[in-house]
This record gives sequence, C-alpha cells and structure tokens, in this order.
Amino acid sequence: MMAHLNAAGWSAAQDAADADLVIVNSCGFIESAKQESINAVLGWKKLFPGKKILLAGCLAQRYMQELTESLPEVDGFFGVDDISGIVDAAVALLGIPPARKPPLIPNSYLLPSTSSLLQIEDLQVNFTVRRGNSFAQVHAVRGLSFTLNRGECLGIVGESGSGKSVSTLSVPGLLPKNAGVSGSILFDGKELQGLDAKALREYRGKKIGMIFQEPGRSYDPLQRMDSVFLETFRNSDPDITKEESSDRAAALLAETGLEQGRERLGNYPHQFSGGQLQRIGIALALAQGCELLIADEPTTALDVTIQKQIIDLLKTLRRTRDITIIFISHDIELVAEISDRIMVMYGGREMELNNSQEILNHPGHPYTKALLASSPRFGSHYSQERLSSIPGKIGDGTEEGCPFAPRCTQAQEHCFIELPHLAVNGNYEVRCWLEDKNGS
Repeated sequence: MMAHLNAAGWSAAQDAADADLVIVNSCGFIESAKQESINAVLGWKKLFPGKKILLAGCLAQRYMQELTESLPEVDGFFGVDDISGIVDAAVALLGIPPARKPPLIPNSYLLPSTSSLLQIEDLQVNFTVRRGNSFAQVHAVRGLSFTLNRGECLGIVGESGSGKSVSTLSVPGLLPKNAGVSGSILFDGKELQGLDAKALREYRGKKIGMIFQEPGRSYDPLQRMDSVFLETFRNSDPDITKEESSDRAAALLAETGLEQGRERLGNYPHQFSGGQLQRIGIALALAQGCELLIADEPTTALDVTIQKQIIDLLKTLRRTRDITIIFISHDIELVAEISDRIMVMYGGREMELNNSQEILNHPGHPYTKALLASSPRFGSHYSQERLSSIPGKIGDGTEEGCPFAPRCTQAQEHCFIELPHLAVNGNYEVRCWLEDKNGS
C-alpha cells in the first residue's frame, strides 16, 4: 500500500507504518521553507528506514538538483501535486505494472500543518428582525464547529442563506448590531468572541484579511486608490508618509498582477474593470500582513477567464506568503480547485466535510450530491440533457430534524423528526441518517 503524507504532518505515522511506500508531498511549502521540507523528509526516512520514500510536489519540481544532493536517501522526486497523479507517477517510477497498482491508504492525505490557526466551536448566530409589529429571531448559524490549520485552504460551499458568509464574518466581528453571537472563536489560541470593537481592531486587517464579493460596491466612488491604500496602511502604521504608502501600494499591486500599478493609484474605482478591482481588493487585504485571508465569493460577477486568474493568484499568494485561506463560493468545483478541504453548509449547519477530491468524487450527503448534480459539466448541452435543480428553498431554521429533509429525495420519516448527529470518521464528517446507517 501507499501512504500520501504532507511534509509538515506527523500525525499519520501509523498510516506510514502500514505502507510499503511513503510519498511526501512538498506542495504548500514556500521557498524559504525548503529546509523544513528537507528536515521532515529526513525525519520520515529515519523513522521508517526500510521503506521507499518519494518526494512529490512543487518543491520537488523546482529544486530537483538541490534536493537530490541534500536527500540522497530519498528514492525519487517528481513534480506532481494531486493525489491520483502522485500515485500514477510513483507506480511508473518504480516500474509497477498498472494492474498491480497498490491502493492508497484511505484518509492518509494530511493538511499542510498540524498546528491550528482558527478553532470555531458551537458557533451560533441569530438576527433579531422586525416582522410587522413584532420581532422575530432568524437562526443563521446553528452550532458550527471546525478547525483550520496553518497554511490550509478551507472551502465553504452552499446556497445563499446557508450561513457561509455569516459564519466567517463573525470571526473578525463584522456582523451588524442586530446579530447575537455565541460560542467560541479561537484565533491563534486567543478568544475573539466577546471582544469589543477596539480590541478587534488589532485583528481586523492586521491578522485577518477580507476579500469581499462584488468589488465594484466595496469602494467609495469619490476616493482615489492612493487614498484608499494610505487609509489602510495608517491603521497599522500611523506615521507612514504618502510617498511610502504609494511605494508599498505599488509593490502590492505588482504582486497581485495589476499592470502599471503606480500610475493607476491616481484613478477612481469606476476607471477599473471588475477583475482589476478584485486584484486591488486582494492587495488591500494583504496590506497589513494578515495571517488568515477570508475570501467571500471573490469571483462573483467575474467572467470565467478572470475567475481563473483570481484563483491562480490566490494559489500563488498562499505559496509565497504562507497564508491560511477560507474560500467561500456557490461553485463547488471552483472551490475544489483551490481548497484542501471542503465544508458543505446548509441551513446554518455543517452537512459534510472532507478533502476536496473526495467531496467531488465520493460525496456522501444527499445535499452535496445535489449540488454536484446541479453544476453544469463541460461538454454538456441543454438540448441533450436538462440541468438538475434542487426543488424548494432553504427553511427558516425552525425545523426539528435535518434542515435539508424537506428538499431531499431520500428523506425518511426519521429525518423530519430528529437532527442527525455529526458522524466523524478520520478526516471525514457527515450529518445524515442515511450515512449513519451505512456505517460511515
């Protein structure tokens, strides 16, 4: 068998111990972390001296000669970073006939780091709204819990009203005054829940950056971009001069791929395209050196070519800056392209959580399956097959059972009566009575 591990992860030692071949994935490491990757691989070799160890991923591709000299004990190097490609390349490298290709150990794909940056526990968000002459409670997020490791990209998908944006906006405390929040939000070991606005300002921008959807609405139409950057920089550096601000802004715009950045600082928002405004938004989110970047549907209203460019930019920034990302979108396949794991939300609850490829290829929850079925496939045509849709709409959060039950084609009587518990099996989490019956 094969075990596919990340060079920063040590929690799957048992998986590696049971494997004949250990593949260490170096992707996710930035250039300055080459030595960490080398040390980790040497550690695996020392821990399992009798096993074949291969180094895969972007570092293996970029520094092939250097790593070959530094790691003579390693049995091979190849620049492939997706799981199936790694297995195929390893099989070819070792000369194993395709018919005898060994299986990959389930759930042995690790996260980029074992140290958590963000821990959310039992997050509840309710909004008090007026309905006629009375007030009512809208339950937007209901008991959400997850952990985000350093260097990881977590994708969150679901329809509008699922609680995606509300749950992430609660991290830096950007919810409106009518929101009631409870639960725990630990950022780098410090509790954010309950902090006042002054204390939260030490985290907003400086440690937690935000990229908002619909960039055209994120700017003051009467404010030039040089003024926007100056205002942002002065949050963390009150003494910065206009010239210094322009220099730093130009460097950020170059990093995010905006051509003639210095010359464009004198322009107003209407003088930029949607894609250019989103690049500026990313530059502003990075301006104060954030550790966590929350991208709230950053590709909304952009055409597919610009979407691709923004995704590639975020991938590059993740690698070069070693930042942690939460990526929110309706498009599950787009999310899978950038994320290590995907969390599917519905009705303010987590429905399913797994690594991206498993979500795409082996979805467990009926809602995840419905989302995938309603996504258009390349090469399909409306004249030959109809695009699937999910009937009905998201409920108001008052149901006792599974929130998806009224729209689920597989729902049984029990689904409407009692909320399924969140079943956890290694890296896989799912909230469904059907999956529970199947022993997942």
